[in-house]
Amino acid sequence: MVRRFLALPLLAALFALLAPHTAQAASGGGCRNTYDVGVCVSYSSTYKRVSGDFYLNSNTWDSCTAKLYIRVNGTWHYKYLVVLDHIGRYPEGHVPVSGSGSAYTKVELYDCAGRFQYQAFSPTLYYP
Repeated sequence: MVRRFLALPLLAALFALLAPHTAQAASGGGCRNTYDVGVCVSYSSTYKRVSGDFYLNSNTWDSCTAKLYIRVNGTWHYKYLVVLDHIGRYPEGHVPVSGSGSAYTKVELYDCAGRFQYQAFSPTLYYP
């Protein structure tokens, strides 16, 4: 019985070590809140890519759709259009990168008639 109680903390520590972790920005990056959304950017040295996503924290503007873009070294990469059907996190978009540079994420929000409402940006990320 004592062995079982000792094994549980060891198993918990092992799972914590093996669990996937969120990619961290080399410098800068992270998330920024603007109006109803938190827009994020990160860099993965393992996958050699920049990732962007966003969180809908509330919907006071009654937005219906959002477009996600990632700008890497001055070039825009359109990733997706999504229907805003829940409060919370929306999918990541990815852009493969090599070398070094800068990047940030932009989210544009639209009303149900397709009219532009506002845009929000992540902080700028500087990767190796």
